[in-house]
Amino acid sequence: MLRRLGDRVAGLEIARTSPRAVLLAGSAAIGEADHNSDLDLILYHDEVPGDDLLAACRSELGATEFVELGRADGELAEQFKVGAIDCQLAHSAVAAWDREMDSVLVHLEVDSAVQKALGGLLEGIVLHDPDGLLESWRKRASDYPEALRVAMVDANLVIPATWYIADRLKARDARLWLREELVDSAFRILGVLAGLNRVYFSRFQFKRLHRFAHGLAMAPADLADRLDLLVSGDDDLAVATLEQLVVELRALVELHLPAARL
Repeated sequence: MLRRLGDRVAGLEIARTSPRAVLLAGSAAIGEADHNSDLDLILYHDEVPGDDLLAACRSELGATEFVELGRADGELAEQFKVGAIDCQLAHSAVAAWDREMDSVLVHLEVDSAVQKALGGLLEGIVLHDPDGLLESWRKRASDYPEALRVAMVDANLVIPATWYIADRLKARDARLWLREELVDSAFRILGVLAGLNRVYFSRFQFKRLHRFAHGLAMAPADLADRLDLLVSGDDDLAVATLEQLVVELRALVELHLPAARL
């Protein structure tokens, strides 16, 4: 259903706003859509269409419940319903997306949500690409820079030794602080492994932990299940699990990326 709706929305946008390329992203693109899933389309333009033209497209679709999600130089995101389905459309100028790719691939921004978009670019389904733009961007994104690999590992490998202070935190009614440290450490572990495996990663709206972990060739055994333990109700088990994961993580980095700062 989402794919059919995606084709319909994309077809109308192609006819009315003339995007250079259209990408279906999100759960519909990776085959994991369910009744809670929305439609995610990314449309690339020479210039982002004006509000009146976008409103006319929504009217022709019979869209309801329109919300503007964000607006920046060369970028606009909108959300609306078509029937019962939430549709999220991101409109980006080609030049703006080129700059965003540079922010990660050239300027090595390790904590940028653009990494999530780069992963989506590689996983998405091309609905429209007459000029080969998406093909060229995918080729570029597929060549994960070694400098980014090292930067991701270096930035995330600084994991606090929570196991040394866990008992003191417990005695000081600081469970929220402990949980914050454990969640932050879980994301740092994923960041290190993403860099090690040349996989794009962002904390922003991170979902599908088990799918992500299973795609990592170099990772501690049972990674996703062990990371789940870090947010379980057993503080002692969570702290012990974190300590062992960090030991295994550092061993992987020492073996596969000796250029990193251990």
